[in-house]
Amino acid sequence: MKKQISILLFTLLSFTSCSDWLNVEPKTEVKSSAFFESEQGFKDALIGVYLVMTEPALYGKTLTCEYVEVMSRNYDFDPSNTQYDPIVHHIHLKSSAKIEQIWNRMYFAIANLNFLIYNLDHNSSAINSTSRAIIKGEALGLRAYLHFDLLRLFGWGDLEKEPDNLKKLCIPYVTTYEKSITKQSTVAECLEAINKDIDASIELLNLYDPHGVGEKPQDYNLSDDDNFFSNRHKRFNYWAALATKSRVLMWESKFKDAAKVAEKFIDKGDRLFPWIWDAEINNAAQNINYLFASEHIFQLNVGKLFENLRPFFDPGNDPAQISKMMFFQSKERVTKLFEQPTFVSDYRYRVHYDVSQELYSLKKFYVKDDYQYRNIMPLIRKTEFYYIAAEALARVGGEDNLKTAVDYLNTVRNWRGISHTDKLPDDLSAEDILEEVEKEWLREFVCEGQMFYYYKRLGVASVEGYPCVYIVPLPATEVILGGREDYTKKNKE
Repeated sequence: MKKQISILLFTLLSFTSCSDWLNVEPKTEVKSSAFFESEQGFKDALIGVYLVMTEPALYGKTLTCEYVEVMSRNYDFDPSNTQYDPIVHHIHLKSSAKIEQIWNRMYFAIANLNFLIYNLDHNSSAINSTSRAIIKGEALGLRAYLHFDLLRLFGWGDLEKEPDNLKKLCIPYVTTYEKSITKQSTVAECLEAINKDIDASIELLNLYDPHGVGEKPQDYNLSDDDNFFSNRHKRFNYWAALATKSRVLMWESKFKDAAKVAEKFIDKGDRLFPWIWDAEINNAAQNINYLFASEHIFQLNVGKLFENLRPFFDPGNDPAQISKMMFFQSKERVTKLFEQPTFVSDYRYRVHYDVSQELYSLKKFYVKDDYQYRNIMPLIRKTEFYYIAAEALARVGGEDNLKTAVDYLNTVRNWRGISHTDKLPDDLSAEDILEEVEKEWLREFVCEGQMFYYYKRLGVASVEGYPCVYIVPLPATEVILGGREDYTKKNKE
């Protein structure tokens, strides 16, 4: 990964407006040697990484509501729409333009994080110590987050039932900014590196992030004249780091530890991310909070999000071509999932579906020009902590744990408008709880790319009647040049 990569990012910044949650304009082209001579350069570099993440090739479409979501078989299609058949049926090619694009842009973002972290460590006199700690904690957390999504996509899951998967090669974990190629890591090596980065991120953000719960150091001095540190609840903050940690622990099948992390949020962080309530669902159309945005622990502001997604989700976009590209869910699927007529009051059913046709179009990303919650892509929701805690406690077992797991599920159901008369009973078995957890994931995270990872983590053999092939192949160039030419042979053994 050549050092010119960072210069390309800085050039990109000069053509891209800043995200709404950052009222800071990135500078125009700057030589890399001079870029980190001021605190502003560090801030601009971090903004640049977020901007890369918003691209349609990454979280602006491919890794959320399109490619990864299609692989989870969470959409239905009009019979005339066959372009996604290979993805639906997990017929992964040895390489494809989309795979190459995901790979290249993710490692592009990681390279720039590494360049930022290097300069935070070597040019510390140019930045306030508090700002430095927050930015470094955020950068380390993002590096872990991006690598973990690469592992979840290209690597191996089902580690509880198949522990030998830990020995298999997957992705390179890149922590340096240099020309040499980083070798592919085993799943175990990759998880070790992810945990190291996310633990360091948690430690820094706990002490320095305004959302951290640790006692602030004596030298704490957070200056925010430019609003860079405003709206921390939407950036990769302390709670986003904990959420990432809990995801990793679930992937590792360390359920007791995962439950502890999730319950820490429920106990101390929940109030910072207010639950959606009925008035926001029944508001005027332009102000309906379709995305339940107040509950987002980590989100991206994606420029022109709805314009990019409109062919997939807006039936009014081109009525003559309505079935050619759109993602639907069938009436049968939705009716079963929401246990109609029982859950007709569920906010997710009420605002996320257009039920006027047999194939229900999805309205999660619907916007108007004056829509209050436009251009938002959720990456972590508070509900995930409740689902992780419930699943983890059910897998640990024990009467008290099972009752607490049911309480967590009922908390979410209550805040989603499900009547108290439909409350889950306290005496559910572990198996029943896990079944309810899966239903909640399907209701909550539609269009967000999470179900593929959920199924892969558990090693689910088939979804919607089709067998699953979870390993997305590495780009051909990575197999050849990635430092371990025996990748394919090793992973077949």
